[in-house]
Amino acid sequence: MCAMIQRSIGLENALLGFLNQNPQHGYQLHQRLSDLSGLGLVWRIKQSHLYAILDKFEKLKLVTSSFHDDVTYPPKKVFSLTEEGRCLYETWVHTPVKRPHLMRQEFMAKLFFVMSDDLTSIQTLLECQRDECQKWLLILEKDNQAENERRSFSTLVKSFRIGQVRAILVWLEKLMADSIE
Repeated sequence: MCAMIQRSIGLENALLGFLNQNPQHGYQLHQRLSDLSGLGLVWRIKQSHLYAILDKFEKLKLVTSSFHDDVTYPPKKVFSLTEEGRCLYETWVHTPVKRPHLMRQEFMAKLFFVMSDDLTSIQTLLECQRDECQKWLLILEKDNQAENERRSFSTLVKSFRIGQVRAILVWLEKLMADSIE
């Protein structure tokens, strides 16, 4: 089992996802992450922040780097995943997100990467995420029932969250049905 980064975030794991596809230099990673037909729809990152993350990954031994000579340009630092980095990525990409607010960015990144996998990987991620969402819904509904007698701000917020989770479940069910066809 691989060691997990305590405070790992989806964006960092998405960078590992790109390196899982093939070794790349920082500018390529920035272009891929900024691509508006891909993860650029859900994330923005400054190039300086990306390089800081890559430096951190090297210190944590999640990536290695080497310089590659190019005839027309100065040598480029190319990053590759280590086994530890690959293990962290694989664990992350196949684990459902644990909070509804993570659906908009982190789950979308996971979906982006598993879409290049086989149909079984997509279905498995969607099913696991649906199961996690159903747990959220049960907890929220139980909490809201206990307070439902009195109209409070807390009740309104919980009602809003219930609506969000229900919408996520409808969307996941549609994705699951569409991926089978």
